[in-house]
Amino acid sequence: MLNGSQSKVPLVPPHSQTGDNRGNQPAQHASTQNPPHEGFWERTTTDPVAAFTLVLAVATLGLWYFTWRMWRTTRNAVLDAARQHAVSNRAFVYLRNLATVAFCDLKEGRSELSDWRITLEWKNSGNTPAKNGMVSLDWNITEGALPADFQYSYSNPVQIIFVGPQAKISCGTIDVPNAELTKVAQGTQRIFIWGCIQYRDIFPKSRAHHTKFCVEVQVRDDSGGRTMAFVPFGPHNESDEDERAVKWPQDMLSSVVASVADVHRG
Repeated sequence: MLNGSQSKVPLVPPHSQTGDNRGNQPAQHASTQNPPHEGFWERTTTDPVAAFTLVLAVATLGLWYFTWRMWRTTRNAVLDAARQHAVSNRAFVYLRNLATVAFCDLKEGRSELSDWRITLEWKNSGNTPAKNGMVSLDWNITEGALPADFQYSYSNPVQIIFVGPQAKISCGTIDVPNAELTKVAQGTQRIFIWGCIQYRDIFPKSRAHHTKFCVEVQVRDDSGGRTMAFVPFGPHNESDEDERAVKWPQDMLSSVVASVADVHRG
């Protein structure tokens, strides 16, 4: 019969594979889903987007660097110009002159020389005013020179002044008895005058300025009258610009400042 002649065929599950195929499928699937990882630098040689990103980053850094250099150069140029402007135009006050005037007393109907008034004349050589000026002044009579460690103190009251640009102003006076000057002329004693002016300029954040001086009074009497000269003496001749050197402008007193003729001693 027909049913008796049929043979049985084993059923194979539709998803069953041979041993070799079952072993290879996971490896193939892994290689397809997880390609080897590439770093950014490696991708720049194969990926155009990564290469463009690298070039853009380098260009941005270079632009930032040159912009910073230009900003620093410009800033330094502006600061140098501002400093040069302040130095060229700031107030600089110095002692320009010492003027002398003789005073006489009337005794028994005749005029007799009594005192000499010495007046300081200051000048501002700058193109801007000197404000908050304070003048200190003193003097001393000695038999010899001032010692090297002499303390230049000030016993006279401080005087307040304002000096305009390129202006001259008289401030500070000393009255010296004629008898003391006669001893100087005879060589028995010496007279020294010293002083200081402190002031500020108009530029913001600038330091206070000062100019100091010390002179020796030299006296000569002859037939023409009495002549006085004021000669710089010692280390007290300085300014805040250079406190170690003695720098006196050319039009400042150097040796002879004032001469009074036709003045005869009593």
